[in-house]
Amino acid sequence: MKRLSRLSMSLVLCVLEMLCISSAAYATTYVYASNYASNTVTAYPINTTTSTATYTISGLNGPTGVAVDSNYVYVANSGSTTVTIYPIHTTTSTATYTISGLTEPYGVAVDSNYVYVADAGGTTVKAYPIDTTTSTATYTISGLSYPAGVAVDSSYVYVSDWIAATVTEYPIHTTTSTATYTISGLTEPYGVAVDSNYVYVADAGGTTVKAYPIDTTTSTATYTISGLSYPAGVAVDSSYVYVSDWIAATVTEYPIHTTTSTATYTISGLTSPTNVAVNSSYVYVSDIGTDTVKAYPIDTTTSTATYTISSLNTPYGVALLATTATTTSVPLMTDVGRFIFIFFAGLGGTYAIIRAKGRVNV
Repeated sequence: MKRLSRLSMSLVLCVLEMLCISSAAYATTYVYASNYASNTVTAYPINTTTSTATYTISGLNGPTGVAVDSNYVYVANSGSTTVTIYPIHTTTSTATYTISGLTEPYGVAVDSNYVYVADAGGTTVKAYPIDTTTSTATYTISGLSYPAGVAVDSSYVYVSDWIAATVTEYPIHTTTSTATYTISGLTEPYGVAVDSNYVYVADAGGTTVKAYPIDTTTSTATYTISGLSYPAGVAVDSSYVYVSDWIAATVTEYPIHTTTSTATYTISGLTSPTNVAVNSSYVYVSDIGTDTVKAYPIDTTTSTATYTISSLNTPYGVALLATTATTTSVPLMTDVGRFIFIFFAGLGGTYAIIRAKGRVNV
């Protein structure tokens, strides 16, 4: 396993649909894997026992970020500096429309009105109308250093700035570049997650995961999980905080709002776990060291996978698409691997929102 370069982190992708948010019930159909090396996104039946893809989007160029909603699959192509949009469950590799004129599009996020793009090279976050036929942004957040990721909920746009070592929050649909608040004092903030009480930051350089009060006006953490090696990703559900540790090659679980750094359980035997995602039944891990996506029972006490999707090609990310939502959930942002995600029901669908965190050398 090769250590991540701290000066050249690229996007590792993952979109996750969390079935346990606020007791909302969802039906899922596919697992999506982003294959950076083969320039494809492949879809597999949920809980599959086969490694044969149902369909494949090809002809991409360095696919780093991906997001899904009830109508489209959104792909950030770092190689062609575009974001391309495809019909959900497409059997074609022809994009419905393309956003061009970007510099280094790493993170992509969607809500019911806009597509948000973290253009790291352009030091901006741009918002475009959903189903846009133009590459002209409706509004732009500027004054950033290296905005590798973006996420949204019903109130705010969250931006992870890798070079500034901050996480900043802006009012949703803002016309200003003035942040509502900023979390500073970090080292290498990669993973970020939020629930109704806290903002969780995986500070890889500081080898910790820190929790801050939501809408915080302070950079003092309420509690800290320490004793990690390189915690690049963090995710939360109603019971646990999940941490992917690249250097230790593990995924560890801690009680939600924990005041201890003792893990409830640890998934070991991995090689290079880039992303972690959860639903009501399984913990999904994207392991680029073995070119696989592995599923483990939730609250597992074993490191034996229930099933494995193999024959992938540098699978930086894993995503689950939700097709229905029976109740409206409280917005929840989570991080799986090297991305921020927000998942929420209502607003005409169930949305998964992605934020990226840098370049990975393997």
